[in-house]
Parts: sequence; structure tokens; C-alpha cells
Amino acid sequence: MLSGLNCVIIDDSSFVRKMLEDSIKRLHHNVIDSFDSGIEFIDKFDQLDFDLIFLDIILPNMTGMEILKIIMERQPFSKVIVLSGLAQKEIISALLQLGALDFIMKPFEEEKLRDVFLAITTSISSPSAESLSVIELSCHLLNLFFQELLSLSTSIVSKVVQSQIQSVLESLLDQYEEVFDIEPLSMSIVPSQSMWGLYSQEEVFNILKEMMESIKIELQILYSQSFVAELVNSAFYTFCSRPKILRYFDQIDPISIGLPSIPHLKLEYDDIVSSTNFKDYDNSLAISFFVLDDMGPEMVFHLKEKLIDNQSAFKSAIFYFTIISQDTAQYSGVFGPLPVSKLQPDEESNLSAVVYVTTFENQVPALIIIFYKPEAERIISDYNKLNFIIRSRISHAKTKDDILKSQIAGIREDIVKLLAD
Repeated sequence: MLSGLNCVIIDDSSFVRKMLEDSIKRLHHNVIDSFDSGIEFIDKFDQLDFDLIFLDIILPNMTGMEILKIIMERQPFSKVIVLSGLAQKEIISALLQLGALDFIMKPFEEEKLRDVFLAITTSISSPSAESLSVIELSCHLLNLFFQELLSLSTSIVSKVVQSQIQSVLESLLDQYEEVFDIEPLSMSIVPSQSMWGLYSQEEVFNILKEMMESIKIELQILYSQSFVAELVNSAFYTFCSRPKILRYFDQIDPISIGLPSIPHLKLEYDDIVSSTNFKDYDNSLAISFFVLDDMGPEMVFHLKEKLIDNQSAFKSAIFYFTIISQDTAQYSGVFGPLPVSKLQPDEESNLSAVVYVTTFENQVPALIIIFYKPEAERIISDYNKLNFIIRSRISHAKTKDDILKSQIAGIREDIVKLLAD
């Protein structure tokens, strides 16, 4: 007999499906089926006995939004976790309002997946408001908001945010030991049994408000004030998109505990276009694969010659190889953006490039060059994701012959999807 939760995965990336399935199994849960398109899943929906669905936003033929609507119409209490390549708050908000339980940023970390399963299996993320006092509820909301901040951040920012929150809570342990039981590592604040009758609700709210202000100040040591404000506001936007959370704020004014005011929420159905409508991004990206052998640069594959022809791509590659020739290890992974060579001095070029550098077992350096137009400039917003996309496609390769044209095309398709997600 199977133990743990029975899960279904819907994602068109075989790598993501395999990675997610392996993580789910390591956490002692089960994957009963997986699908690379929404149509296949919907056709089999009534035959599946699932506890939890992992749903990608952008899929062939049907979007995650369309699939989620069908799921909620057929089984309104289904538990759905959205998988997202980019934290677009309006889209995530719309999915949460439709009934998604949570979202996980891709590339995801197993610790986040562990938290999701823990919240579902123990129901700690959704106690009834009636079972909590207003003071307990206010602490619970801040605990949940800390997790929301981490969820909405990129992997690097998330670690910094977590460290700063833990640092602030650690510094307040002695000062407020009569008021709260504080666990910095788990970022948990719980009213202390000794505080009842000694502190008023207003006093407790003021302390929580000071905590939030201290966390913002700590973050502003490393990031700009505007960045921190945008991070907090974006996290609060998606936080309030959860129907249960919004109902909690019927009892507590978020401003009184240091959170922003409740935003005006709107279901942004129109922002999620059909997943087959990638034309603009598809026409904005070209990709080349070069190796450097004894005879100089060799072009192995080049896709989208209409965007940049072979000769211009080749000239650019020579320049990029020149940059890394002194120390390949220094440039391992993605770097850029870089200029793109022109065939003629008076020729205009609106292309830029980012370059992924790797070295095969025989110490042959190789470049995967992504050329892009200004409309695809968002490609450089998160190099962690670019590294993840490329590495996931070529991690097995020991020589240039291990890399197929279909894999280079797959990298390009994954980036187009990331931009449209």
C-alpha cells in the first residue's frame, strides 16, 4: 500500500518532470502519473485518484489557467501547486484566486517542496480564524508572510531575505521573551503564555510592526529601498490573493502589524495568452553552439539564421572566445550581455548576446551563444534560470558529439517559454 500523498505532474519539460518526481519520492510521497500537456491530463482526469497536482503555467495547446479552471469546475477542493518560471505577481495572483494552493518558482529547491508537503499534510497553513485569538492570528499572518517573501524571491535573493529575517528575530529573542516564543531558524513567532494579561493587543501589534520595519531596514543594507519596497509589495499582493488570507484581514488591519494596505485584486485572465502564441519571442532569439579546437572556432549548430546569419554569428564567436582565452574557468556559466559583430562597419545591429561557457572532459572550451533582440531583453533578468535551462539540457555531455541539434533547439524553446511564462 502506498504511503504519503499521491501526486500528478503536468509540465512539458521532461527534465523538470523527472527532477520533480525524484524530489517527491525522496520526500516519501508518490507520483501516480505525469503529463506533458493539459489535453492528455484532462482526457484522463476522471480516472486519476490524486491528492495533489503540480501544474506548469505555460503548456502546449492549453495554458495552466485554462487547466486550473477545468480542475476547479470538476473538483473544487483539489489541491494544485503552480509551477512558474517567473514570479509575475498578477498571473500568480489570478491563479491563487482561482483556487491554486501555492506556487513554486522554477528552478525549485527541494526545501520549498518539503515545506509545501508539510503545510498540506499538517494543515498548518490554514487554521480556522475562529480557532485563533486576534493576537495569535496576527503572529500567524506574519509567519506566513515571511514564507511568501521567500517564495516570490529568486533563489539568491531568497537566501538573503531568509538570513536577514532570521537575524532580526535572533536579535529580538531576549528583548521580547515575555511576549513571544521566537524561533529564528524556522522564522516563527508565537505569543508566549506569560504575556497574557500583561500586554494589550495594541502593544503586541506595535511590537510586530517594529519587527517588520527592522526586517526592511536590514534588507536595505544590501538592497535599495525601492527594491525592498517592491519585493514586500509584490509578496503582499500574492499573499492577499489567497482567499483564506484575505478573510483573515477582515479581523486585522494589515497596516497595524507592519504590512502594506490591502491591494485591489483583479483576475488577470487576459495576461495569460495561449501557450502556442510565442511568435514575438520566437522571432527574437537565435542560438549557436561553438567549440574551440586546434584549428580555431568551429560552428557545430546555428538556429534562426534569419535573425543573425552564420558569418555574423561566427565573427561574434571569435570575439567571445578571445575574452575567455586567458582563463576559461573564470567565465564558466552564463555571462554577458555582449555586443554582436556586424558584417559591415556601417551596418546597424540591434542584437545583443549572452554566452554560456563550458569545458568538455578533453579541456575543449565550448560556447552556447544566445542572440536576442531588445524585446527579449528580459532574458538577462535572472542568470540562475538561464544556467539551469542550459545545464539541464547538456549536463551529460562529455564531448561536443554528445550534444545534438535537438538539445540546442530545446534550450532555445525553453528560453522562449521562460520569456512567455
